[in-house]
Amino acid sequence: MIYGDSGNNNIPSYESISQSANLYVYCASDPINSVDPTGENWVVDKLGEIANYALKWGYWAQKQAQRDFWWCGAEWYLKPNGYLTSAWMLENSLQDNPEDQWRGDDSRIASLIKNDPEFLNLAYNCIDAYGYQGDFYCDGFVAFQTGDLYYSLHKSNVSISAYDMGYGVWVLNCSLTDTCDYTEITTLMGNDMKAGLGTIANDVATVSQWSGAINPYNITVEFSIVIEV
Repeated sequence: MIYGDSGNNNIPSYESISQSANLYVYCASDPINSVDPTGENWVVDKLGEIANYALKWGYWAQKQAQRDFWWCGAEWYLKPNGYLTSAWMLENSLQDNPEDQWRGDDSRIASLIKNDPEFLNLAYNCIDAYGYQGDFYCDGFVAFQTGDLYYSLHKSNVSISAYDMGYGVWVLNCSLTDTCDYTEITTLMGNDMKAGLGTIANDVATVSQWSGAINPYNITVEFSIVIEV
């Protein structure tokens, strides 16, 4: 190393530094990247930590933005248009670990199911198929085609315990189960454009599900209905 010596009229003096004893080793150690004798690269490691943090933050921010989008859709589109059950079910999915839901006979969703033509068609078909033997049990699937149930439920499993009360009167104790994951999309065929819009929204929702913004959960609805045949 060259340096001035104030005691020698600043005549340059030459003295080697310890690293110059083996410049190959010194350069190979890549001092710019701060590799210490253990081989740990502090610059690369810290940059890696920062990058990972940024990626995690970006992922969280994106997920939260998607949740905000769907929450606005529930509040500003579904609810004003009367799709209260769909809005509730969508909002429940906008969390990391949504709880499974149960609703009983006096719930709004139970009332919707009881009056839905697709469900009633299943109920009458079960009575026609098994009613000759008296009390019976059957199960099947129902795909709701219109209205609030179309936006919220998809292809649901329905279990029916039927009791013959005589004179063509039946009491049906029903249990409907579904997984609200927004991927079981019903067909657009035969539906009007308003119902079709629900399927389009569900298609977009699958993207949010992949990112974790929307998460699946189970719903069970238990109710009773009296049917005359």
